[in-house]
Amino acid sequence: RLVAYYEPHMNAWDCLAGLCLVREAGGRTEEFLERGTLADGFISIADGDGIVVVRTPPIPNVVGTKISKDYTHLLHEPQPGTLEATSRDGVLRVIGYQPITKETPLYIASGFSKDAAFESVNRGTLTAGLLILLSGMLAAAAAIFIGNRFIVQPINSVVSAIERWSAGETAARTGMRGQHGEIGQVAAAVDELLDELERRRAE
Repeated sequence: RLVAYYEPHMNAWDCLAGLCLVREAGGRTEEFLERGTLADGFISIADGDGIVVVRTPPIPNVVGTKISKDYTHLLHEPQPGTLEATSRDGVLRVIGYQPITKETPLYIASGFSKDAAFESVNRGTLTAGLLILLSGMLAAAAAIFIGNRFIVQPINSVVSAIERWSAGETAARTGMRGQHGEIGQVAAAVDELLDELERRRAE
Protein backbone atom coordinates (compact mmCIF):
# COMPACT_ATOMS: atom_id res chain seq x y z
CA ARG A 1 0.00 0.00 0.00
CA LEU A 2 1.35 3.40 -0.98
CA VAL A 3 1.05 5.78 1.96
CA ALA A 4 3.11 8.69 0.70
CA TYR A 5 5.36 9.53 -2.22
CA TYR A 6 8.22 11.96 -2.61
CA GLU A 7 10.42 12.74 -5.59
CA PRO A 8 13.17 15.41 -5.61
CA HIS A 9 12.82 18.04 -8.33
CA MET A 10 9.29 16.90 -9.18
CA ASN A 11 7.76 18.70 -12.15
CA ALA A 12 4.21 19.99 -12.29
CA TRP A 13 3.20 17.32 -14.84
CA ASP A 14 4.64 14.63 -12.55
CA CYS A 15 2.40 15.92 -9.75
CA LEU A 16 -0.62 15.75 -12.06
CA ALA A 17 0.24 12.21 -13.09
CA GLY A 18 0.70 11.21 -9.47
CA LEU A 19 -2.65 12.75 -8.58
CA CYS A 20 -4.37 10.74 -11.33
CA LEU A 21 -2.69 7.52 -10.18
CA VAL A 22 -3.75 8.04 -6.56
CA ARG A 23 -7.33 8.81 -7.52
CA GLU A 24 -7.54 5.83 -9.91
CA ALA A 25 -6.26 3.59 -7.13
CA GLY A 26 -9.01 4.82 -4.81
CA GLY A 27 -6.67 6.86 -2.66
CA ARG A 28 -7.51 10.04 -0.83
CA THR A 29 -6.77 13.41 -2.38
CA GLU A 30 -7.68 16.90 -1.29
CA GLU A 31 -8.60 20.04 -3.18
CA PHE A 32 -6.07 22.32 -1.55
CA LEU A 33 -7.16 25.51 -3.26
CA GLU A 34 -10.82 24.87 -2.51
CA ARG A 35 -10.03 24.13 1.11
CA GLY A 36 -8.45 27.53 1.48
CA THR A 37 -5.08 28.86 2.50
CA LEU A 38 -3.60 30.10 5.73
CA ALA A 39 -5.05 32.98 7.71
CA ASP A 40 -5.90 35.63 5.13
CA GLY A 41 -3.33 34.00 2.87
CA PHE A 42 -2.76 33.66 -0.85
CA ILE A 43 -0.98 31.60 -3.48
CA SER A 44 0.33 33.20 -6.64
CA ILE A 45 2.02 31.56 -9.64
CA ALA A 46 3.73 33.47 -12.45
CA ASP A 47 5.56 32.46 -15.60
CA GLY A 48 9.10 33.33 -16.63
CA ASP A 49 8.02 36.81 -17.76
CA GLY A 50 6.36 37.54 -14.42
CA ILE A 51 2.83 37.21 -15.77
CA VAL A 52 0.45 35.96 -13.08
CA VAL A 53 -1.23 32.74 -14.24
CA VAL A 54 -2.84 31.69 -10.94
CA ARG A 55 -3.90 33.70 -7.93
CA THR A 56 -6.02 32.37 -5.07
CA PRO A 57 -8.08 33.77 -3.58
CA PRO A 58 -8.67 35.63 -6.82
CA ILE A 59 -8.41 39.38 -7.17
CA PRO A 60 -10.17 40.96 -10.16
CA ASN A 61 -7.90 41.82 -13.10
CA VAL A 62 -4.76 40.31 -11.55
CA VAL A 63 -4.41 37.08 -13.53
CA GLY A 64 -2.79 37.92 -16.87
CA THR A 65 -0.99 40.98 -15.53
CA LYS A 66 2.65 41.29 -14.56
CA ILE A 67 3.69 41.09 -10.92
CA SER A 68 4.67 44.35 -9.27
CA LYS A 69 8.03 45.71 -10.41
CA ASP A 70 9.06 45.77 -6.75
CA TYR A 71 9.09 41.96 -6.78
CA THR A 72 10.23 41.08 -10.31
CA HIS A 73 13.76 40.51 -9.02
CA LEU A 74 12.41 37.58 -7.00
CA LEU A 75 11.71 35.66 -10.21
CA HIS A 76 15.38 34.86 -10.67
CA GLU A 77 16.74 34.85 -7.14
CA PRO A 78 19.42 32.18 -6.62
CA GLN A 79 17.38 30.38 -3.96
CA PRO A 80 13.98 30.41 -2.24
CA GLY A 81 13.40 32.95 0.48
CA THR A 82 10.94 34.92 2.58
CA LEU A 83 10.06 38.55 3.09
CA GLU A 84 7.43 40.84 4.54
CA ALA A 85 5.48 42.81 1.98
CA THR A 86 2.14 44.48 1.36
CA SER A 87 0.15 42.61 -1.31
CA ARG A 88 -2.04 44.17 -3.96
CA ASP A 89 -5.05 43.87 -1.66
CA GLY A 90 -3.28 46.07 0.92
CA VAL A 91 -2.63 43.29 3.47
CA LEU A 92 0.79 43.05 5.14
CA ARG A 93 1.91 39.47 4.71
CA VAL A 94 4.83 37.16 5.39
CA ILE A 95 5.62 35.72 1.95
CA GLY A 96 7.64 32.70 0.94
CA TYR A 97 8.72 32.38 -2.68
CA GLN A 98 10.23 29.79 -5.01
CA PRO A 99 12.12 31.48 -7.87
CA ILE A 100 12.30 30.10 -11.38
CA THR A 101 14.87 27.36 -11.94
CA LYS A 102 15.61 24.81 -14.63
CA GLU A 103 13.59 22.26 -12.69
CA THR A 104 10.77 24.68 -11.79
CA PRO A 105 9.82 26.91 -14.76
CA LEU A 106 7.25 28.83 -12.71
CA TYR A 107 7.57 31.41 -9.95
CA ILE A 108 5.50 30.43 -6.92
CA ALA A 109 4.71 32.67 -3.95
CA SER A 110 2.58 31.96 -0.92
CA GLY A 111 1.88 34.21 2.03
CA PHE A 112 -0.28 34.79 5.06
CA SER A 113 -1.41 37.86 6.92
CA LYS A 114 1.05 38.78 9.62
CA ASP A 115 -1.63 40.31 11.82
CA ALA A 116 -4.03 37.37 11.45
CA ALA A 117 -1.32 34.75 11.93
CA PHE A 118 0.12 36.35 15.04
CA GLU A 119 -3.21 37.47 16.49
CA SER A 120 -3.27 34.69 19.08
CA VAL A 121 0.37 35.35 19.99
CA ASN A 122 -0.28 39.06 20.40
CA ARG A 123 -3.42 38.32 22.37
CA GLY A 124 -1.44 35.98 24.60
CA THR A 125 1.25 38.61 25.08
CA LEU A 126 -1.38 41.21 25.98
CA THR A 127 -3.01 38.78 28.39
CA ALA A 128 0.34 38.01 30.00
CA GLY A 129 1.07 41.73 30.30
CA LEU A 130 -2.30 42.38 31.92
CA LEU A 131 -1.75 39.48 34.34
CA ILE A 132 1.64 40.89 35.30
CA LEU A 133 0.09 44.33 35.81
CA LEU A 134 -2.74 42.82 37.85
CA SER A 135 -0.27 40.83 39.94
CA GLY A 136 1.72 43.98 40.60
CA MET A 137 -1.41 45.86 41.64
CA LEU A 138 -2.46 43.02 43.95
CA ALA A 139 1.01 42.89 45.47
CA ALA A 140 0.96 46.67 46.01
CA ALA A 141 -2.52 46.47 47.57
CA ALA A 142 -1.39 43.64 49.85
CA ALA A 143 1.69 45.62 50.87
CA ILE A 144 -0.45 48.66 51.67
CA PHE A 145 -2.96 46.56 53.64
CA ILE A 146 -0.25 44.76 55.62
CA GLY A 147 1.59 48.02 56.23
CA ASN A 148 -1.55 49.72 57.52
CA ARG A 149 -2.77 46.73 59.51
CA PHE A 150 0.45 45.69 61.20
CA ILE A 151 2.61 48.82 61.19
CA VAL A 152 0.77 52.11 60.74
CA GLN A 153 -2.29 51.30 62.89
CA PRO A 154 -0.28 49.87 65.82
CA ILE A 155 2.05 52.87 65.79
CA ASN A 156 -0.94 55.23 65.65
CA SER A 157 -2.43 53.37 68.62
CA VAL A 158 0.77 53.91 70.63
CA VAL A 159 0.93 57.59 69.68
CA SER A 160 -2.78 58.05 70.46
CA ALA A 161 -2.44 56.44 73.89
CA ILE A 162 0.47 58.71 74.78
CA GLU A 163 -1.35 61.82 73.52
CA ARG A 164 -4.55 60.93 75.44
CA TRP A 165 -2.53 60.25 78.60
CA SER A 166 -0.76 63.61 78.19
CA ALA A 167 -4.15 65.29 77.77
CA GLY A 168 -5.25 64.01 81.19
CA GLU A 169 -6.84 60.69 80.27
CA THR A 170 -4.73 58.75 82.76
CA ALA A 171 -6.45 55.45 81.97
CA ALA A 172 -5.39 55.62 78.32
CA ARG A 173 -3.44 52.54 77.24
CA THR A 174 -2.58 50.91 73.93
CA GLY A 175 -4.05 47.56 74.96
CA MET A 176 -1.66 45.84 72.55
CA ARG A 177 0.21 43.60 74.97
CA GLY A 178 1.31 40.42 73.19
CA GLN A 179 0.12 41.62 69.77
CA HIS A 180 1.77 42.90 66.55
CA GLY A 181 5.25 41.49 67.16
CA GLU A 182 8.02 44.01 67.89
CA ILE A 183 5.63 46.97 67.71
CA GLY A 184 3.41 45.17 70.24
CA GLN A 185 6.43 44.85 72.53
CA VAL A 186 7.01 48.58 72.27
CA ALA A 187 3.32 49.20 72.97
CA ALA A 188 3.45 46.89 76.01
CA ALA A 189 6.49 48.80 77.30
CA VAL A 190 4.59 52.07 76.83
CA ASP A 191 1.64 50.66 78.79
CA GLU A 192 3.97 49.57 81.62
CA LEU A 193 5.59 52.99 81.65
CA LEU A 194 2.22 54.69 81.86
CA ASP A 195 1.19 52.29 84.65
CA GLU A 196 4.37 53.11 86.54
CA LEU A 197 3.89 56.84 86.09
CA GLU A 198 0.29 56.49 87.30
CA ARG A 199 1.41 54.57 90.43
CA ARG A 200 4.03 57.17 91.26
CA ARG A 201 1.59 59.99 90.82
CA ALA A 202 -0.93 58.17 93.04
CA GLU A 203 1.70 57.90 95.79
